[in-house]
Amino acid sequence: KDAPQSASEQSNQDDDNDEGCDQRRLSSALQDAVRYSNGVSAVEVWLFDTTQGRLVMPDGGWWRDPAFVPESQEALERIEDNTRSDFVAANPLLPGIGLAGGLWAEVERTVPHRNLLSQPSKRNDLDEEES
Repeated sequence: KDAPQSASEQSNQDDDNDEGCDQRRLSSALQDAVRYSNGVSAVEVWLFDTTQGRLVMPDGGWWRDPAFVPESQEALERIEDNTRSDFVAANPLLPGIGLAGGLWAEVERTVPHRNLLSQPSKRNDLDEEES
């Protein structure tokens, strides 16, 4: 018979069903991907929300190397410290507006898109040939 779960194991399972867990996972993934990259001191993630027709920054979608010391600490605090009266939130952007929106629009214009769900994968093609 299985042993009863400890409180921490149960808490970890509960976290898996929670939006906060998604935020922690995204933040951790950004940190792991960027921490030892030469010359990268910060990264942000924007997602296209089809219901809004805008780019949004998900919770946990910003990471900065704590060793990075900017020329203007005050400017950095304005985007990181939401308790400040002059805090600047990452508001949703229309494609083509702002840096993230401009990059999104550029990719939309230059990268050919294909519906990956409607195309068989290379592996499936090989499986069919072997049959």
